[in-house]
Amino acid sequence: MQKLLGKPPVKTKPIIDAERFGTLKSQLQKELFHSLDESKAFLPEETALVKSVRTETAAMNRNNVTRTQAYLSYYRRNPEVHWSFLAHMVSRNGGYHMTDLKSSSMTHLFSKEDRQKFFFFLERANSAVFADSFPQLLLYEHSKRRKFPFRKFLQIFHFKIHGTDMGIVFK
Repeated sequence: MQKLLGKPPVKTKPIIDAERFGTLKSQLQKELFHSLDESKAFLPEETALVKSVRTETAAMNRNNVTRTQAYLSYYRRNPEVHWSFLAHMVSRNGGYHMTDLKSSSMTHLFSKEDRQKFFFFLERANSAVFADSFPQLLLYEHSKRRKFPFRKFLQIFHFKIHGTDMGIVFK
């Protein structure tokens, strides 16, 4: 390969040494992957936080307009979370498509029934994504404000951790 490229390979220094990486990995696994039975009881303030996150998520998940505005408002409060702005733009783009489906210019492309099905598909998909992503944003915001890790609450909001994969599983 070197002959083809004509350049010697670049030697880079690891960002973190193997021992430190192992320590960080085991700490993170202890924090994230504890048994669900380990702590099912919450302090009153933790219960209030969960209720608050659920209430705000439901209120902002009324329709695509409220979802789009929620992402933008969040981004303005937390500009370091770049993907919240991206989520705003994607949600806004979805809203444009939803609006287009209601316009007269689509009548020659799709039947009314097909336009309605596609509209509801977009609405349900955007709503499902918001219901799973917005609680994460709110938990991060609370965590940042209170300087306390809220990772243990992720499982309450539909997030199940599998091994080292942090994939989302819908309940």
